[in-house]
Amino acid sequence: MMGVRAARSPLPNFRRERPDPAPEVAILTELLPLDEIFRLNTGLLRHALAGVDDASARRQLHPAINPIAFLVIHLLDARFSMARMIGAPAENPPQATWDAAASSDARPGVPPLEELLALWHGVSTAPAEREPRLLAADRAAPAPHPFPVTHPSVCGGPAFLLQHESYHLGQLGLLRRMLGLPAMAWTSGD
Repeated sequence: MMGVRAARSPLPNFRRERPDPAPEVAILTELLPLDEIFRLNTGLLRHALAGVDDASARRQLHPAINPIAFLVIHLLDARFSMARMIGAPAENPPQATWDAAASSDARPGVPPLEELLALWHGVSTAPAEREPRLLAADRAAPAPHPFPVTHPSVCGGPAFLLQHESYHLGQLGLLRRMLGLPAMAWTSGD
């Protein structure tokens, strides 16, 4: 059984690679924490899946707990939603794949973890490039969905989705321990 490797995939680093210094496109200090959480979560998913094989990812470890693969697909769906919200080009993979994951009878049709991680990296690149360059008017626009935040905007929506990702990443960390794997690596810079 081969599990997922925790490979490092570079995302643009806006602290080192500054965009055009014009004030309307320069990185904004208030977006740096979101950028940092985005980067951390991007790498943490890879770390949470390191050593997890496809069969284990599809297995339901407890009747009241979703399998790892389902949580990864859920995270992907949220990340695609975030990318579209900030205007990054992001087309969600075929909806049928997600529908298959929502049905416990259809779990064998779930893509392998390596394929899901490739989608994760692909959808993570566009927001990493776009979010820090959002214009003030773009950030203030209403979010396309209601989120339980006090600032229901294109800036507040991703903030909620990043918290949402963090919650599910914690679940994945616990599930990997239930599989007998060591704690996931907690590193930044991925």
